[in-house]
Amino acid sequence: MPDGRGNVCPVVDVGATRAAMTIPRLASVALLGFTCALLGCSGMHHRSAEQPCARSAGNPTDPDRLLAERLAAGDVEGAVALYEPTAVLLREDGTSAVGHEAIRKEFASLAPLKPRVDMGTYTVVTSDDLATVSHDFTGTGTDANGKPVSFKGGATEVVRRQKDGSWRFVIDDPYLRSRHAAKPASPRRSKRR
Repeated sequence: MPDGRGNVCPVVDVGATRAAMTIPRLASVALLGFTCALLGCSGMHHRSAEQPCARSAGNPTDPDRLLAERLAAGDVEGAVALYEPTAVLLREDGTSAVGHEAIRKEFASLAPLKPRVDMGTYTVVTSDDLATVSHDFTGTGTDANGKPVSFKGGATEVVRRQKDGSWRFVIDDPYLRSRHAAKPASPRRSKRR
């Protein structure tokens, strides 16, 4: 399915394709089930003159697109509004920012860079009102000294459909896949007979 920017977003209907799922997709479904059991619903909705109601997150990949737009515009509050009140944002080192206030602090340091982010191609797995979204992203910006900065990551996120039909982040780990890809595989020892 197109994401509005021409990117193709493969969507997997868990109920229809369970038998054909790979181990990583099964792990994503397990994460969805676990998240479903632990978390309740929140109906938060961000409205401002710059982002009217019509620009809310209507499909599981929209929170990423809107996050990139809002950070590029320096709209920290708009970025925070894309997260449920008790959402978790993981930092590159794997530590967590939990809740709006902690997430606001993370974005307050990132927004001045006016980052331009390309979210790449999405892989989406949905189960009712929850979805996992995975993608590789790249970004550029300018630091306070006018020097260019760049960043990239392999993100995995859990988003939930809200009562108004929009989607919000529940868990956002921008570096999950890139953090694990950077770890060397442990050596296997073969048994000699």
